Amino acid sequence: MSHIHFGDADKKQGPQLPLNGTGKSKNSRSLASPGQYSNTNGGTPPRKKFKKDHARSSHNTQPNGVGSHKKAVNGVLKHKPSRSFNQEQDGAWTPIQKQREELPIWAGKDALIQQIRENDTVVILGETGSGKTTQVPQFLLEAGFAKDAMIGVTQTRRVAATSIAQRVALEQGTKVGDLVGYSVRFEEASSSDTKIKFLTDGMLVRELMMDPLLSGYSVII
Repeated sequence: MSHIHFGDADKKQGPQLPLNGTGKSKNSRSLASPGQYSNTNGGTPPRKKFKKDHARSSHNTQPNGVGSHKKAVNGVLKHKPSRSFNQEQDGAWTPIQKQREELPIWAGKDALIQQIRENDTVVILGETGSGKTTQVPQFLLEAGFAKDAMIGVTQTRRVAATSIAQRVALEQGTKVGDLVGYSVRFEEASSSDTKIKFLTDGMLVRELMMDPLLSGYSVII
């Protein structure tokens, strides 16, 4: 059995970032109301004219008859992975990755993976907020531990299981139920693509009763 200890999380905790991107920009300006524009020539006010021009341009068709705007969106969805699409949409990937790297546990990533490879049981000691729950499953995923089976992460409460799954899914650039899922009483959010699964102790016991070897998991955290 191997023991790994990580230092004080309070001194090295990364900055807290908004996850939903709803903060207003400092340079935001309100749109002018239609009443501010005079219509002495009987023409269309500038704002309405812009809308018409934009509508015409968005329906310009390509040789294949598909609108240019629609083609661009479909091209992104079809050819780019979900992580890249999310990064381009909200621009949040860089600060999220930076926040991951500033967690105390990040410095011990390589040593931790090595110990897990060499030992059947590894005890990880760390302060609250050091990144144990959110980062260790991702370390193992990136190291190939989920190639043939899932990485299971147990939580004592269903709220913790669901909320942490949402956070890890965000850091992986995916949505809950795909690469990252969870299983709590009366609620399941996972699929055949799930590699990291958060579940309550009770749900793990239930799976253990049906499959004593937990053959669907490569690691239990």
